[in-house]
Amino acid sequence: MESPAESITVTALPRVVDGLTAARLKKTFRSHVDSGRFLHVVDMLDVELLDSTGLGALIASMRSVREVGGTVRLVVVDPQILKILHLTGLDKVFSIHATIDGARERFAQATVRNSA
Repeated sequence: MESPAESITVTALPRVVDGLTAARLKKTFRSHVDSGRFLHVVDMLDVELLDSTGLGALIASMRSVREVGGTVRLVVVDPQILKILHLTGLDKVFSIHATIDGARERFAQATVRNSA
């Protein structure tokens, strides 16, 4: 059986998340869900451009994960990307972290809390 750390899927997004990458992002998440991967960290550390289609893909990906009881956490540090998430209200929808390790630790904390 996998440990909580082994069951976390980290998906790194490209520099540009737009209409050209949105379909691939949704397909990737659907594949993860179909293979039983329900805990996700989305690495947005390299993202410099996030348009409305990219935001829609993030939301669709999150929905596909939540449908099976999973969770998606974002790793974002770029002030512009954080501003977009704040202006769209998605900072209230997604758990946002500054590091991949920080996002992983929150999963571990939630696992300990739920098993207590």
